[in-house]
Amino acid sequence: MGEFDLDHSIPNLDLDEVLLLIPKLRIKKETNRFGYENLTISLEGRDSHLSFLHTPMVHNIEKTKYQVENANELFVLAREFIRQSLRLRVRYFEVFISAYLPAHQKLFYELGLHPRGYIPSWNYDDKKDWFEDCIVFNHFRGDIDPEIQLMDEERELFHCSGLT
Repeated sequence: MGEFDLDHSIPNLDLDEVLLLIPKLRIKKETNRFGYENLTISLEGRDSHLSFLHTPMVHNIEKTKYQVENANELFVLAREFIRQSLRLRVRYFEVFISAYLPAHQKLFYELGLHPRGYIPSWNYDDKKDWFEDCIVFNHFRGDIDPEIQLMDEERELFHCSGLT
């Protein structure tokens, strides 16, 4: 399926549980008056879900949020998220992942998304009453303008992301 290898194995997953979770996938779509689509991918009988905003006019996905109990659920939801992005033919999609969850970062990376930036205090956790740092992972079709103007710090991040 394009540049995403959705069927390769990712370490530390319980394949038996993953295969049991796939048929429990449910997708709910709500379209607002401006044509924006809020999609939620969930697992029947579980509290785990992944939601995002699809903007068909500009072909992108943003405001992605998720909640999972384990890596198996995250894999199933993330895999379906990528499948939906391919089905919707978006040019850009992103997900903000806690800087404190390297296993989640690795899973999205293994599924073909790339880390693009570190954002301090991005997410407020009302249960813990603190702000959480995040790393934005994304994918886009097309090229980045070679004449882009960057600060030295940005240039280093850009280089580490494999874009130069």
